[in-house]
Amino acid sequence: MKLLFKIEYQRTLTDCSVCCAAMALREDYEDILQVAGTDEGWNGLKYDDVFEHFGFDMRPQPRVFRPSRPAILSVPSRINPLGYHAVYYERGRIFDPTRFALPYDLESALTAAVAFYQWWPEE
Repeated sequence: MKLLFKIEYQRTLTDCSVCCAAMALREDYEDILQVAGTDEGWNGLKYDDVFEHFGFDMRPQPRVFRPSRPAILSVPSRINPLGYHAVYYERGRIFDPTRFALPYDLESALTAAVAFYQWWPEE
């Protein structure tokens, strides 16, 4: 299956959210970073700001996942035991931007996810 986006890989230990947003929005890493203003680990509010900038309504779903829609999953970090890591889900596949740890696969990401971020065009 041909991908409709460029897979972005982490440049730092904390920019997984920038990478996932770039994949999800089909935007350049640098454009996402400029809008976000930081690569230092995001939460739902930062996702909301970035996605809103590009015309989408981001809805954090603590435990509700709609597999027919793309999503960014928050999973436990394999580098920082107290932190979290973002992976991108689309069409039944996980795209993990890590270059620093064993990447998550679909089963392990869905099992470990603590939050799901999904979006819709703004109304």
